[in-house]
Amino acid sequence: GRTTRTDSALAGDARLTLAKEQPQSFDYLLLDAFSSDAVPTHLLTAEAIALDASRNPHVVGSFDSEVPTEPGTSDAFVGKLNATGSAFLYSRRLRGTSTDYATDVALDASGNAYVVGTTYSRDFPMPGGAQQSFGGGNTDAFVAKLGVNGGTQWASYYGGPLDQYTTGIAVDAAGQPVVS
Repeated sequence: GRTTRTDSALAGDARLTLAKEQPQSFDYLLLDAFSSDAVPTHLLTAEAIALDASRNPHVVGSFDSEVPTEPGTSDAFVGKLNATGSAFLYSRRLRGTSTDYATDVALDASGNAYVVGTTYSRDFPMPGGAQQSFGGGNTDAFVAKLGVNGGTQWASYYGGPLDQYTTGIAVDAAGQPVVS
């Protein structure tokens, strides 16, 4: 018979760990494909995951650009998978010409994604946002709202003359983003 495991995580190489497990079912199975010694772990980080009402996971993080004309930069990403994890419903970069990191995602009742992160880019795209200009220092935080299909509804710098960073976001009962 099949069993259902209630643990929140299984550690180690996914291939070896799952091979040792009894047959069972999972609501979600997320694997870090870059956790072995064969692929450097600095190429991709998934910082946060949120589930919408249809149980579609939204994930944000950053990855190294690895573009010869942009050495040493990272780009933020946001992606939405279908509920089975078998296909992306959308996937996109959030980036300027320097290093950008997405650190958290929250969803409103309509399924819009609010993404926060940190940018070193003075040209991070900010359509319709409250703060259109880089505030100063080395970094500014950013906040972006993406529609259910991944289109940017608005984005804004969130910073002043010193360095700013964001680590979290929530959406309140009125549907407004709350940044930490």
